[in-house]
Amino acid sequence: MIIWKQQGAATVGDLTLADGRRANVVVVGATSNEKGAAIVIPPSVSGAPAETILLPAGNFLLHPWHRLEVICMQERCFGTFGLPRPELEAG
Repeated sequence: MIIWKQQGAATVGDLTLADGRRANVVVVGATSNEKGAAIVIPPSVSGAPAETILLPAGNFLLHPWHRLEVICMQERCFGTFGLPRPELEAG
């Protein structure tokens, strides 16, 4: 399960990648927007930049249930199918 929080205009989730690393997924747009979600991996070396991967290119990094959860969050926040908006804590 992804723990989601609202951070400004973005919805940010904390998760564990398929390879065991911790990361965040940032949702800022609908599934139809290829830049609507990205995976942000903290640097392994202090002072190095975080690695950001757009969701379509980083699907292989996610467990299948996390991928589904991200798609659902994109739909809840930005979609047109009438899913209820999430109630999120401010981050």
